Amino acid sequence: MPGEIYIGYEQAGELVKSDWESWGDCRFAMDSAHISSNGGTAWFSARGFVKFDLSKLLVIPLRFTGVMVNEDGTWKFQKQQFQFDIDFSSLLPAILLLTAWLAVEIVLLLIATTRHLQKQCRA
Repeated sequence: MPGEIYIGYEQAGELVKSDWESWGDCRFAMDSAHISSNGGTAWFSARGFVKFDLSKLLVIPLRFTGVMVNEDGTWKFQKQQFQFDIDFSSLLPAILLLTAWLAVEIVLLLIATTRHLQKQCRA
């Protein structure tokens, strides 16, 4: 979210804790994660999903990416990002089709309304 900047272990810990407690059930396919490293730096991406607590029927694809650094033999997160992994490109044809259908319905409604008003004027 814009403005979500947390500095230090305490602030970052509170952010992660609040997100994990309120988001829902996040699951990641770590066996198919992409992980690379060079020296004391590693980066990764993993796909998964989140099943929201508000509705067990709402399951959204999720991608988890991040960078880790090795400090004194311990790998620590330097940066992490959660991203909804939804492809909206398949929705464009449906939106165009619905828009065309709506335009046709409006034209038919205008024709029917005009005919109705013309009949009333003649009577």
